Amino acid sequence: MINAVLNQTVFGDETRCSTQTFANIGAFATTVVLHGVNVHMYHLAQSTSSLMVVNVELNIGYAMRLSHHTRTEVTLSRCREFLKAW
Repeated sequence: MINAVLNQTVFGDETRCSTQTFANIGAFATTVVLHGVNVHMYHLAQSTSSLMVVNVELNIGYAMRLSHHTRTEVTLSRCREFLKAW
């Protein structure tokens, strides 16, 4: 169940679990999910910062950074919904 909640929170996989599932997991499982979100955000930040160091074509680098930024915002929004439901 933790895997389903983490997939829902990070990747938005709607078929895995419902809001009711969010409310039914315990405190330890919630800690594990939030740690997973933290690791996901860390990797997004690292890949974004590496794009700033590497000399990538301007348009490609900008599009990738924008994509990472958008994914970060969407994931944090889902995380907020998870915490509200929990």
